[in-house]
Amino acid sequence: MPSRRQVLAGIGSAASATFAGCTTDSSGGASADKLTEKWRTAVGPASAQAVVSGETLFVPVHSDVLALNRQTGERLWSVNRLTNPGDRLNYDTTPAADAYTLYVAGGDNVVRALDIDDRSVRWAFEMADQSYAAPVLSGSNLYVAGGEYVYELDADTGEMEWSRRLFGEVAGLARNWNQLAVTTLSGEAYSLDTDDGTGKWRVSLPDTVECAPLVHEQLVFVGCWDGVLYCFDDHGSEVWSTDAGLAHGLAADDERIYVNSTAETHGIRLSSGDERWSVEHGDNFVTGLSAPAVGDEAVYVGGDALHAVEPNGGTGVGDVRFGGVQFEQSLGGAVGHVSLDRDGDTLYAGVQLGGGTYEYVALEAEGQ
Repeated sequence: MPSRRQVLAGIGSAASATFAGCTTDSSGGASADKLTEKWRTAVGPASAQAVVSGETLFVPVHSDVLALNRQTGERLWSVNRLTNPGDRLNYDTTPAADAYTLYVAGGDNVVRALDIDDRSVRWAFEMADQSYAAPVLSGSNLYVAGGEYVYELDADTGEMEWSRRLFGEVAGLARNWNQLAVTTLSGEAYSLDTDDGTGKWRVSLPDTVECAPLVHEQLVFVGCWDGVLYCFDDHGSEVWSTDAGLAHGLAADDERIYVNSTAETHGIRLSSGDERWSVEHGDNFVTGLSAPAVGDEAVYVGGDALHAVEPNGGTGVGDVRFGGVQFEQSLGGAVGHVSLDRDGDTLYAGVQLGGGTYEYVALEAEGQ
C-alpha cells in the first residue's frame, strides 16, 4: 500500500478557487495582469520545487534532476546521467545550490555535491538510509537527513561535522540562527544546536508530520497531520496553534505564514495564529510536499490553474475582504510545485497535461 507521502507526491487536479473564512469579491481591489509565459518544456512529473543557480534551473522529476537553461527552458544535462548511468533513483526533494555547487539527495542513501560548471561529482556522502528531507545549505554548512539521522557536513568537502539520531524518520529540516528545526514522520519536532547537534527541545505531536518545519526569527512552525499548525518558541513552548488542514508546505513573509494543505491555502498571522484568509482548491487538490511561492505582491499556489492571492487577503475591514484573488491563470492542466527565483522576476511551475504528459513552465512575474 502506498504511503501518504507517495500518494501526495504527484500533482493533482482542483476545482475553482474560492475564499473561505471571510467574505470576498475576487474581481475587485488591487488587481494584477496575468503572467506572461516565457517558455515551456516537456519533462517528467515534477516531484519537488525547482531551484535556480545562476542561469540554470534544476527541476526534480522523480527519477532525475534536470538542468534547464532558465532563460529558454533548453535541457542542458541531468544529474542521474552523471552519477548513476543506467540506474533510476528517486529525487523527491528540492536540491540545495549556491553559485558553484548543486547538492542532491537521491534514493540510494547518498547526498552528492556536483560542480555546476564542469558537472563533476565533487564529493559523495553515504547516509544511514534514504532521505525524505530536502538538503539545507547555510554558509559553509550543509544539513541533510537520512532515515532517523541528521548530519551537518562541510559543504566544500563533504566531511561530517556531527550526526544525531532522532526518534522516527526525518521529514524536513529548517535552519535559522544557531538552531536547526527538524520534523519526523513519527510526529515529533526538534530544535538542535547547530554547533554540535545537541538537542535544545523536543515536542511530541498528535499525528505524523510530512513537510519541513519553518523557522522565523526564533519561532518554529510545524504543520501536523492532525490538521493543526503549531507555533513554538525557542524553548519548545507552544505559543499558539490553529486549524490549517493537512500541511504539505509552509512559507512566510514578515507578517504571515502561508500553509498549503490538501484542499486549501491559508494565510495566518505570525504573531497570533489568527487566520487572515484561506483559498479553497477543492478536495482533490494536491500540491505534493510544496510550499506556496511568496512574492512581494502575491502568493502563488497551484491547483486546476495558477492562483495569485493578495498576501493580506485583499482590502477591507475585519472578515469582509475584497480583491483577495488577483487572478486565476490556466496553464493547460493541473499545476503544482510553484516557485519563484531569488529575484522574484520569474515563476516556475510543473503542469500535468492529459495522457500522462508533463511540462515545466516559466512565467514572467511582472510587478514583483
